[in-house]
Amino acid sequence: MVNPFKFLDAINDNEVYADKNIINIKNHLRELEIPESVIENDDVFNEMLPSLRADILLGKNYKYYEDAPLNCPLTAFAGSDDSIFTPDQVKGWKEHTASTFTFKMVKGGHLFCRDNKEELLSLVADELEESVLI
Repeated sequence: MVNPFKFLDAINDNEVYADKNIINIKNHLRELEIPESVIENDDVFNEMLPSLRADILLGKNYKYYEDAPLNCPLTAFAGSDDSIFTPDQVKGWKEHTASTFTFKMVKGGHLFCRDNKEELLSLVADELEESVLI
């Protein structure tokens, strides 16, 4: 899968904690549709910054390796208005199961789990109920 987070390439590994990268981090949060009121609130942003930097390091250092597909059903959810991942990218998870694969679209953007909790919880509950009946 292609990494949609191109901003990671703009940050050198040894400069993740440099203040000059704060603008890259803030721009990335905007791409994720984080409200501007959160991004520009210094108290909130500074509270999140250590976790954001740790996430950047995880993203930069992650290495995918081929392995056998899971032997269990897999359901992938995507936001109908996701500006980061396309439905086809999310459907790519099908390659990672030797069992049944289900794709579900949820109203909302990339953070549909924040935007549309009720629909997502209902779909997850339905999936779990169906798996118990099998």
